[in-house]
Amino acid sequence: MQQNRNFIRIDLITKLLLVLASLCILFLVKIVFVDNNESWDNYFVSFAVRHRGDSLSSLMFFFTRLGDHDIMIGLYVLLTLFILFYIKDRLLASKIVIIALSTVGLMHLLKLLFKRARPLSEFILDAAGYSFPSGHTMNSLVFFCVLIFLSNRLIKNKRLKSLFLVLFISAPLMIGFSRIYLGVHFFTDILAGVCFGYIWFYISNILLDKYLIIKKLNN
Repeated sequence: MQQNRNFIRIDLITKLLLVLASLCILFLVKIVFVDNNESWDNYFVSFAVRHRGDSLSSLMFFFTRLGDHDIMIGLYVLLTLFILFYIKDRLLASKIVIIALSTVGLMHLLKLLFKRARPLSEFILDAAGYSFPSGHTMNSLVFFCVLIFLSNRLIKNKRLKSLFLVLFISAPLMIGFSRIYLGVHFFTDILAGVCFGYIWFYISNILLDKYLIIKKLNN
């Protein structure tokens, strides 16, 4: 009974987050590409510049490095190996790989669709490509959503599960903030990365689950 209640509560929360993320995307597209409103972006850029310092810069470089594509690939490889050889679930490993690859593909398509230029001032790190949405934020958010999904499935201790939940939510947010701090993204790029990342994780997770169920039934 308690397990069913927890499942219903989690299901409601994830669906509510999906609705909020979708509405947020519509709002961001309006203020950025229709209204050309840069007030939020200017505020967060000014905030980041005012608080720059050697120690904080080192921490921000660490988090932005954590979100780099080569690091993300390495983390996905380690996670896939863990699932294959420890959990021994080939279908789950395949699901994780598909989610990872499709996230990168979708991120590039969105950047090409919106074609927003990166910030031209206050940057302390060079970055190429378009700005909206933030690829570091989107990719890392999906990865840490995968870790939340797995920890919820594998960890039974409630305190330990809560600890990992806080860590896995904080990590992509810190990666996103580091991109603003280093001047390679606007705040709205980061928020879009969070929203698109969550939406795609939710959709791809459901679609792949349905596909795997159908595949098992056919076998």
